[in-house]
Parts: sequence; C-alpha cells; structure tokens
Amino acid sequence: MRFSVFAFALAALAISFNNASAADQADLDRCKFAGELNKTDEGIAACDRVVSDSRMSSQDRASALSSRCGWWWAKKDSDRALTDCNESVRLYRNSAAAYLNRGNVYLSKSDPDHALADFNEALRLDPKNAWGFAARGNLYKSKGDFDPALADLDE
Repeated sequence: MRFSVFAFALAALAISFNNASAADQADLDRCKFAGELNKTDEGIAACDRVVSDSRMSSQDRASALSSRCGWWWAKKDSDRALTDCNESVRLYRNSAAAYLNRGNVYLSKSDPDHALADFNEALRLDPKNAWGFAARGNLYKSKGDFDPALADLDE
C-alpha cells in the first residue's frame, strides 16, 4: 500500500508542542516533520536533541518522537519509525497524531490490522481529525470495504 509523504507530513503537523525556551523552541520547530525530504537528517538531529533534553516535558518528548517517527518513515526505515511511534504513544497516550503516524508506519510494514486499530484510536481521541478519516478511508478502500471507505472519505 502506498500513502503519500504529504499526507503523513500533514498528519504529523497536528502535533502541538508546549512552551519552551527560544533555543529549545528552535529544535522543536526543526523537529516537526513537514515532508521536506531534503531536511531529514536535520529534522532527526533536532528531534534527537529534544528527546534527550531532560528539561523537556514528557509531552514535548512524545511529540518529538512522533515527528522523528515521520522522518524515519520518510527515510524508509519503518523499524526505527515504529520504535519512535511506540515510545511516543507510551509517553503520551492522548496524542491522536502519534496514533495516526504509527498507523501509517504499520501500513508501510503491510500490517493493515494494526494500522486500522491506530486510525480508530486517533479518531476516538480526535473525532474531527480529517487526516484520520482520510487514512482510515483509504485503508478501507484498499481492502475493498467501499461503504465504510466512502463514509470516512465523505467525513
């Protein structure tokens, strides 16, 4: 199954970071996965700094892990991406973006059942998440489940 980097990038942008110092904020901003594939190493390095900074809140670290998951996914390293998404979910279970990102990684690993579970959780946490409906609708469509696909894509 093939899903666009753009869709994943936009889903990842739903992540919100807490307040941080100006230097920390620069790393938080660089870390956000925005689909700029020519900046993957820079994005990963910024995320590394946020994740390893003990002054950051667990929610900021979880957001950075979710973004780094996106960067690894863009580099086609699904195993590293999944590790980061799993840790993001462990640190902050209320992040719809982390579940959505992890669902996309599961799709790249040809695991639609886990992807569907994560898309469902993302939508439970954020019932108006357009990217969640699009991802789940496309997954249903790829499985030939056209009625739920159409319902999600209409939503």
